[in-house]
Amino acid sequence: MGRTKAQVLRALKGYDIADLPCEEITSAHIIALARELSIGKKPQTVANYLSHLSLRLRALRGAIRLTGRQCRMA
Repeated sequence: MGRTKAQVLRALKGYDIADLPCEEITSAHIIALARELSIGKKPQTVANYLSHLSLRLRALRGAIRLTGRQCRMA
C-alpha cells in the first residue's frame, strides 16, 4: 500500500464511519462523510479520500463473501 493511501485511511479512522461494520455502510453514510470532509478541504481532496475508501470497502466486502465474517475498516 502506498503512503498516500495509508495516510488517507489513517485519517478516515477519525470519522464516525470508521466505527461501522462495512456491510452496514450505506450511501447516506458516504454522503455524510463527504459533507464532513468538505469542511476545510478542497473538492479534489474529498474525492481522493472517497476514492480510497471505495477501494477499501470493495475489498472488505469481497472478504465478507469469502469468509462470512464481519469486517471493520480498522
